[in-house]
Amino acid sequence: MSVPLAEIDRPIVDPKGTWSVEPAVSAFLEVRDTVTYRGISYTSLFRNDVFASLMVGTASYSLTDNLSLPYIPYPYLVWQLSKSPLIDTTVRYKWQFALAGGMTGLDRGYAYANIRFAWKKRLSPSAWYQGNIYEPLGYTFGKGITSGSPQVSNAIGFQLSPKAAVLSALALYYTGTHSGGTGSFNFHYSFSKWFSLNVGSGIGIYDDRSETEMTFNIGSEFYW
Repeated sequence: MSVPLAEIDRPIVDPKGTWSVEPAVSAFLEVRDTVTYRGISYTSLFRNDVFASLMVGTASYSLTDNLSLPYIPYPYLVWQLSKSPLIDTTVRYKWQFALAGGMTGLDRGYAYANIRFAWKKRLSPSAWYQGNIYEPLGYTFGKGITSGSPQVSNAIGFQLSPKAAVLSALALYYTGTHSGGTGSFNFHYSFSKWFSLNVGSGIGIYDDRSETEMTFNIGSEFYW
């Protein structure tokens, strides 16, 4: 198994020939004006996140060390523009960049897609920085393409031990008339190179919907 044990050592794209899956469940508390909603979000079982996990969807396969398919069965690609630190150790402390895009879902004549530019930078033997710029897209059959609010996410991670790491992230968007953002904190523990567990919480505030949402997430990652 060539996937590194420590989260700080993992490249944006997994090593060539690596399969991975990420089952997860999210409990949420959502407040809109004076109305409160509670529940379990099973849709997160089929999510396509960028961070905390770097450009890995529910199912992923790395075609090469720089190209992966992270959201099967929908057509989606992640292309790591920089050299993989697993192939060239001299670039371990240099910037990693990746471009991603494609389709993420279908719903009653509407297709969901996005475009992302992601990066990761190792700051020290135990700390790293990562982030992305994200543009959501939609396509309504017969009406054309629509775009949502672009978002910017930044996160700082700390490798506490060879197996344990924490990641704190902040994502913001601004449209000129509306703004919002989410903050999250995640704990990552790698039991082995083929299995890890993630536990985290987050809060989101959206002024255009007069909404505040709090979440608690638990997920896992399997590699082979």
